[in-house]
Amino acid sequence: MVIRCAILFLTFFVNIGYAQTSSKNLQSAYKNKSVSQLKQFFDNWHKEIPAIGEMEYSRLNDTLKQAYNVFTAFYQPTNIQMLGGSEWGNDIYQKADFLIIQNSAKVYLTAKIYHPDEEIDSLVVRAIQQNHYLNDSAKQELLTRKDGKLQPSVIERFDPFERHFFERKDSLISQIENFRPPVRIGNKKAVYLVPNYDALLNAFLGNTHLPLGSGGIMNPARSKRESAKRQKFLENFIKIWYGHWGGYWQLDSYPAANSIIFDKNMKYALVTFTMVYEGGEALLKSNNGKWELVSAKRTWIE
Repeated sequence: MVIRCAILFLTFFVNIGYAQTSSKNLQSAYKNKSVSQLKQFFDNWHKEIPAIGEMEYSRLNDTLKQAYNVFTAFYQPTNIQMLGGSEWGNDIYQKADFLIIQNSAKVYLTAKIYHPDEEIDSLVVRAIQQNHYLNDSAKQELLTRKDGKLQPSVIERFDPFERHFFERKDSLISQIENFRPPVRIGNKKAVYLVPNYDALLNAFLGNTHLPLGSGGIMNPARSKRESAKRQKFLENFIKIWYGHWGGYWQLDSYPAANSIIFDKNMKYALVTFTMVYEGGEALLKSNNGKWELVSAKRTWIE
């Protein structure tokens, strides 16, 4: 116990030391307007906080291992169109050399997740057939198929699970902290938004902003003056967003997984996600132990 406490204290002070050094390096880079110093800051962050290692991964239980695997299959910031696109375009991270990966994840378990092609069809047909407010002609029109499939508008209208392809009896089984999933991002580098760096960037950026609706009712809150200058400086290597409602920064490189939901058979996983000021759902299926994206769509916007 004494040894473990000593290790924890040592880790704490080492992390504090790294944070203080990194903060000084970032401030120095900005003061000198040095892009090379800024790149060194991000390179140091990348080296300091690596993705989860094989030994650490091997200690996870099966569900948490699958949560890591699902996120790796889901996370496609350089292929945003696969997740339904973004109102800001599909190449928002094209110029970013580093991507900031979320550092926590919520994992849920639910009774059943429905595949939109394999099972939703039969449920929608049954819902239409049992609808007492539709006459036979209306039912026949709704059940008309194209290329063997019901129309998407019909599926969405009669989806019995309120647009979500899972029974809404999910229970939280884990909230992963220090979440450092390996990601496939081509020639870009991953940096993980651990608390020290989260606090460091927020302190560096400050919080000077234009409130929601400034210059137009549909305009989100936006950084201004010194905060805007510092944001622009950081965006030599990353892409970040000021919070839509004001008073906070959105530092994650999207999409960010809000929750990972498994069915009890671990056959399907549903990821609810945020994409800048929008969000949606992605359905994944396990094929011989490998998770593959089945479908994704945006379902809400701020």
